[in-house]
Formats: sequence, structure tokens, C-alpha cells
Amino acid sequence: MEWAAHFIQTVLVPWRVIANAADANAFADLLAAQPIKRARMTSISGAIFEARKLFELSNVESLRRVIDVSGDGPNNSGTTTIRASDAAVKAGIVINGLALVLKRPDGPYSYFDIPNLDHYYADCVIGGPGSFVLAVTNKREFTTAIRQKMIKEIAGLQRPNDPSVRPSPSKAGLVHKTQLRLPPPTKRRAKYDCLIGEKRWDQYQSEQW
Repeated sequence: MEWAAHFIQTVLVPWRVIANAADANAFADLLAAQPIKRARMTSISGAIFEARKLFELSNVESLRRVIDVSGDGPNNSGTTTIRASDAAVKAGIVINGLALVLKRPDGPYSYFDIPNLDHYYADCVIGGPGSFVLAVTNKREFTTAIRQKMIKEIAGLQRPNDPSVRPSPSKAGLVHKTQLRLPPPTKRRAKYDCLIGEKRWDQYQSEQW
């Protein structure tokens, strides 16, 4: 799913089970075939709320539900990230982040750049047991970061006969996974100003008028 403002979310490739290399390659081909789009504003909260709805349409029941948020700026549209993230975590969803800490040329969009975007993600976006954020500081690092993120997310998968794994309840027509128990969630630090994006947007709007 790609997203921008709180009213802009587009599913590029519907839910599918990726069980092997062929499945992964087929998914990658479908994703690569999608046109690149641009839109104004950044609503991380809107993306999280919409992603929560998509879980109900997946026809898949797993022991762990994860939302990956990838972005290059702070939330400046819709409700706050704290509200959206906390609601998702309360619903049993883990949120991980991939912060694109890329310096943009001077221009209208560079106005919304903030220092240490990965710290903002850590304090204001991610949440849930085992959640983490990775930072990309160079475009050449993107592929490596995606691979590292996927390894971190699925490395806890264990064999079904592993005694440390809680079995999934049986339900006809659904796909089930078994996963290792994760550590309890840590208390949100909230050291970063989680409203910095909204404040900058308001300031930008006032300066335009």
C-alpha cells in the first residue's frame, strides 16, 4: 500500500501468501509494474489506520500481524501518530519502521525535513513486541535495508514441533503460521516532539498566506 495525505491510500498489490522464491518473484514483478506516483502531505497515522482495516480482508490468520511503515518525513496530516500507533498495538499489531533519512535539495519539500527522522520513528511511530526502526541514509542502502528488515521480522520463525512455539488455532479456509513468542512491549519513550510535522505544516501554511 502506498500513501500520502490522510485521505490517500492505494493498495498496489492485494494480499497474497508468499511461501517460496517463485511466490516472492511473482509479487516483486507485480509491484515493479505499478506506476510511480507522487502526492502531497504525509499521514503516517492514516496509513496505519488503513493498514489495520486491510488485515480484516486478508483471509489469513497468523499469530503475528505487522505493519511496516516506510517514509521520508514526519506526520503532518490526519490524527497523531501516537494515537494511531497505540490503537494498532492495543489491537495486537506490531509496527516497524524504515526511515528514509535522505537530504533533499533546497525547495518547498525540504522545509519539512527534520533531524534524526529515525529517532522520530522510534519515539512516535513504531510499537508492539519486538518492534524496531531502521534508517536509510543513502539511496544505495535501500536494498540492503529492506533485506535486513525482512530478516529481522521473520528470523523468529520456528518449526511447528518447536516447544517454544504457541500453536495456531485451527480454522478452515485460513492460512496459519507459527512464530516464536516475542518479548513484551517496551514503554513508549516519546522524547521526540511527535507533533513536529503538524507544527511545521501549520507554520508553512501561515507563511504562504
